[in-house]
Amino acid sequence: MADRECLHCGNPIKEDVVICPFCGSNEVEVAREDIRVKKIDIGHNNWTVNQARHALEKELAASLGRSDDFLVVIHGHGSSGKGGEIKVMVQSFARSAIGMKRARDFISGEHLTRSSSPSKRVSVNYPSIKQLKEWNTRNPGLSILIL
Repeated sequence: MADRECLHCGNPIKEDVVICPFCGSNEVEVAREDIRVKKIDIGHNNWTVNQARHALEKELAASLGRSDDFLVVIHGHGSSGKGGEIKVMVQSFARSAIGMKRARDFISGEHLTRSSSPSKRVSVNYPSIKQLKEWNTRNPGLSILIL
C-alpha cells in the first residue's frame, strides 16, 4: 500500500522506502509529524534595522524556550531599500546564532527550492522542513532558522 509519493516524479511510494524505485530520487514525501513553527514579521512594521534586530533576538529567545523547531523570519525583499538592510541583518544574525549554538542551520528564502544545495542540505537533516508552506517558494522576502 502506498502511504506517500515521490516529490520528484509523483509516483506512489511505500512508507518504508527512502529512494523512489521509479526515478531514483530521494525526495520522497516525509511522514507528517508535529513540528513547532513560529513566524515573525520584522520587515513590514516600518522598523529600523536595530528595532528589527531587537524583535528578532526576543523572538529567538522565546522560540528556544518553547522548543520550536523552526523560526520563519519575514523580512521583506528590499524593494523599498529598508527591507534589503533588514534582510542583510537577518542573514548576519542567523550566521551568528549558528556560531553561538543558538540555531542549528539557516536557509534564505531564495534558496527554498527542492534542487538548491542549501535546501537539500537542510532537508536531509530536517526532513520535516518540507511540511512548511514556505517550502519550495523561492521567496526572497523570508528566511528560516532551524532551531
